[in-house]
Amino acid sequence: MPIEVRAGTKVRKSRRHVKITNDPGDRPGRILDAVARRAYEIFENRGRVRGHDLDDWIQAESELIYPLCLEIEERRDALTVKGDLPGLDRDEFEVSVQPQAVTVTGECKQSGSDNGQGEAGESQNGKWILRIVELPALVMVEKATASFAGGQLKVILPKAATSPDLARKPPQTDMGSAVAAKSGI
Repeated sequence: MPIEVRAGTKVRKSRRHVKITNDPGDRPGRILDAVARRAYEIFENRGRVRGHDLDDWIQAESELIYPLCLEIEERRDALTVKGDLPGLDRDEFEVSVQPQAVTVTGECKQSGSDNGQGEAGESQNGKWILRIVELPALVMVEKATASFAGGQLKVILPKAATSPDLARKPPQTDMGSAVAAKSGI
């Protein structure tokens, strides 16, 4: 049975709840800093040969970030963000909703080799989870709900009333990792 939680609700992480907040905090920045450091290490190990910065970044992301694909369905009154998170538990990620974006962050505790890229006790034996998706319409953050069951994440975002200027803004694409973009995930 799926569990639903409204945005802004203070929920302890547990196996029964999806944590949904209005603020992703500083975790996305810390994850991207770790990716940048790893990309620089790859650059140095390559002998500081220039011209491979995108390749270095993609390799660093593939080593440190769990590939998470989210899709957006748009209806007249709401947006629905769905994603498969196979093998993950509810306590390994959290969802943050802002008026024009959904951010999924966390730590995948899957077993694997210690890559030494952990920071502040995070991701020592797994990969980070980071996906930021810009939404094609403004949403009412306080009415957002999220459920997670059978490895499926579903976030329902009721649309907010918009001004004509905002309504003409073209939809944005998934602002996730370069690995997902390059590999078609």
